[in-house]
Amino acid sequence: MKYCLSCCFIRAEDCCWFYEDYCCNCGSTHIVDDGLTREQYEQMTEDEKDEYEVKIQLEVENSPYFNEKSYKELALGNPDFWFGFRYDKYTRLTGNKKAGQKLTLEEEAEEKRKFEESMRGAEADYYFNLGKQKREEQENANKPKCPTCGSTNIKKMSGIEHGASIAAFGIFSKKINKTFKCCNCGYTW
Repeated sequence: MKYCLSCCFIRAEDCCWFYEDYCCNCGSTHIVDDGLTREQYEQMTEDEKDEYEVKIQLEVENSPYFNEKSYKELALGNPDFWFGFRYDKYTRLTGNKKAGQKLTLEEEAEEKRKFEESMRGAEADYYFNLGKQKREEQENANKPKCPTCGSTNIKKMSGIEHGASIAAFGIFSKKINKTFKCCNCGYTW
């Protein structure tokens, strides 16, 4: 296995992510090859892998080339780093499951319960909104509307408004036979 003394990026010796003279993760030229092969690493138990990685982590953190920012963003300090080759550790750190990974019976039952609960909630919301929409339609069906713009923002013209118009224009007043006035467009009918 190879690892970078700057960012702690760990990869198998045959991985294309390491070149002979630099780490393609952070660009550092301080690469260590500890001689452990991919096959040896894969035969380790999860606990042995954890111990191996902690040993490397301590060595890198005490290295004069250690770059904490690269470590946290690009390598062991970032849970997404583990996604590619230590999925067990990735799920421990993030709680995320790999696509297609089988759920336990308990997890499956919990997923089913959550789904059914969300569906009941969605169904209740649908019928609530449907009822609300029908009530609004019924309320608006009997309201007078402006024949010009369709607005329900109308008012009944007052006697004073009629009287003032007739006093000013006499029988030529446009408001003689009008009852309503639209507050949006000003049309009278």
